[in-house]
This record gives sequence, structure tokens and C-alpha cells, in this order.
Amino acid sequence: MKPTSDRSPDIDAATVDGVTVGSAIYVGPCGNYDEAVYDYRVPAGSSTLSAKIAAGDRSATDTQVQVEFFLDKARAAVVTPRLGVPAEVILEVTGVNTLSVRSYSEKSDSCGESRGVVLTKAEFSTAQNPAAKKAADGPSEYVVENDPVSDECDSFYFHSDTDPMHLSGRTNYHSLSAGRDGDIGADESGPCTFEYDLGRSATKIVATAGVHDASRTTFTCRAELSIDGKPVQTNDLSLGNTVPVDIPVPNALRLRVVFTFLGPGYGECVLGDFRIMRARA
Repeated sequence: MKPTSDRSPDIDAATVDGVTVGSAIYVGPCGNYDEAVYDYRVPAGSSTLSAKIAAGDRSATDTQVQVEFFLDKARAAVVTPRLGVPAEVILEVTGVNTLSVRSYSEKSDSCGESRGVVLTKAEFSTAQNPAAKKAADGPSEYVVENDPVSDECDSFYFHSDTDPMHLSGRTNYHSLSAGRDGDIGADESGPCTFEYDLGRSATKIVATAGVHDASRTTFTCRAELSIDGKPVQTNDLSLGNTVPVDIPVPNALRLRVVFTFLGPGYGECVLGDFRIMRARA
């Protein structure tokens, strides 16, 4: 596997499930809340990528990492290997130019000496594999990786990055959220408003809406999404309940998100794994 940029992961020996591998690719991350992104050129004529993803045997027992695979910017697979429980990815790469491997950590210790997450037996093949998975959607990008056109959320706790957010027991990365701080505005309603430029090139927006699991049981909120000034989805959200967001947005210019805080106490309103889907080239 040949990186397309100067940024490349370490390649070294790693021990996985008691077996030492001489050329493991350390995709990390190497610490809590880190992220690691590596791009690779797909050799011409390749049909399949296969790889085993595992936490090295010297990793902490509670290591939690999410590894994402993109094919020409289209997300094709998401896996969460754990210590002693490796994962396998088999992807169809016919006609694909670039593979991206992205890792995000909730709990991780340092890389090296068989710590951290590694790829083993990672290789491209010209052979067809009926088990190979295609990228189901077109290219996508995470909303929180885009600067908002405008945002108004000065007085409340605001969170927008790759750090993990828990919704009804499930970890979500790439979340847009806002809420009441524990010491500020205990009963204020907000709202918090964010606007993003879709550039008339998006096909749909997808996310999981909910209340962060660390919120008080009394906290509830409302998430309102509008496209070019027209409301497209409004949900009142409470602890332990999530709502899928899957909204077609052809030829749309502006996405508007409004969080309003309803029930009393500390809490966060969340759009987890919040993505903008694009049309294939």
C-alpha cells in the first residue's frame, strides 16, 4: 500500500492474538480523542482490498477505536476493533483511485510495541471477491469539518468535532451539539443556531439526532433542520431516544440547524455522525 502524501503511518512488527506480524500498519490513534487520516493510491487494475484491523495485544483492555474506510471520498466501511476481537474489511475497489483510512479514538494508549490499532494482511488484489463490499453512497463529508456560514451560541456549551458523543448507549463521532452548561443558564432555552453552505452540490444530509447520555434525565431539547428557509425536520428529543435524519437536499444552498433547550438542567442536544452526501462525479 503506497501513501499518496508525505503523511504515512509507522510500519513495524505487532503482536495480535498471540501472533507476531512483521509488517503491521499502525493506523493509531495514539491517544484519547486523537484522529489519524492516511490516504493510499489504489493500483490500476485492482478489484479488491482486504485487511484485518485489530488492537495490538499490548493495548489497554478498554481500548475503543473507530476505523473508517473511504473509497474516492465515499465511506465504504466503519469498524470498531477491540482487544482480542479483530475485524475484517473486504472492499470492492474496481475503478477507485484513492483509499482513505481514518481512525478516531475514545480510549486509546500510545502506539508502538504492539499498542494501538493496526492493519495486518492489508493488500490489493486483481481477483474479484463476492464478499467484497461497495461504497453504498456517493462522496460525503462531515458537517463539523466545514466552517459554518454563521453560528449563534455564545452563552451555552458548544461541541463540534470528532470527539465521541454517546446517544442511547451508542458512540457517535463527528457530532454537532449544543446545550446548557452545568453552571451557566440552567433553565435558559437558547436557541443555538448554525448555518452551513451546501453549494447546490449535496444530495442529502444524514445524522442521528438525540440527547447526550451524560445529560440530566430532566433535560429535553428540540432539533430543527431547514433547507433554504423551509423546515424539513423537527424533533423533540429526550434521553435514551434517538431519531434518524435522512433528508434529500437536491440543489440546496443553505442548511440551518437550530437547537432549543426545553426540559430543565444540564444537557446536550446532538446530531451525531452528521454527514453531507454528494453526487458521484
